Amino acid sequence: MRKLGYAALLAASTVLTAADASALTVSYTNKALDFGIGVAQKIPVSQWDPALFPGTTLISVLVELTARIDGALHIQNDAAVALDFTYEMVGGPTPLSNVRLTGPIAPMQVNLSDGPHGPVNILPGPPNAIDVTVSDEDSASTAGLPLAAYIGAGNVNFSAIASALYSIIGGDNTTSSATLADATVKVTYTYEEDRITVPVPATLALFGAGLIGLGLSRRRSA
Repeated sequence: MRKLGYAALLAASTVLTAADASALTVSYTNKALDFGIGVAQKIPVSQWDPALFPGTTLISVLVELTARIDGALHIQNDAAVALDFTYEMVGGPTPLSNVRLTGPIAPMQVNLSDGPHGPVNILPGPPNAIDVTVSDEDSASTAGLPLAAYIGAGNVNFSAIASALYSIIGGDNTTSSATLADATVKVTYTYEEDRITVPVPATLALFGAGLIGLGLSRRRSA
């Protein structure tokens, strides 16, 4: 009887409980707007600050890049006859049209393209020309990132750089272009509430063990 009561005491000494372990998310976004090609743009995004989310643990990070390129083309016919021209923004890896993101991630890239467009007819010889536009927007994302660089009270610093290549087909021409790019970086942090251990007060544990032992003793006596 005493052994049974002692075992019951050990079993009742602590109770393990867990807070809601469902994942919660918070996102921070920053943008670089209207920048030219070939020049890196710094894009700071807030880190996940543990002080703002007490009693929680960061479990994953998702980085999303949304990018856009707008190109304005001035195409001049340099031939002595009227010609038909097609034009496009050619997408693909560097040095074709894209926006590339670096930072505490493996380099991430959004390839952008628009066209081909046309044909458009341009009368012979300078100064006969046309003005046209091309544009595209797309997104890319990456997850499964090491968490250390994203935890703190400051910023995570990313860098975006744009490239653009245009193709003009149709004959002898002179073409000029103006290009602007946009880049938006969104970082989503997923976290969960910590598991906790709640001890049962010693007096209640002893009292409960005593009642169990007493109950078993009476049953055997009967």
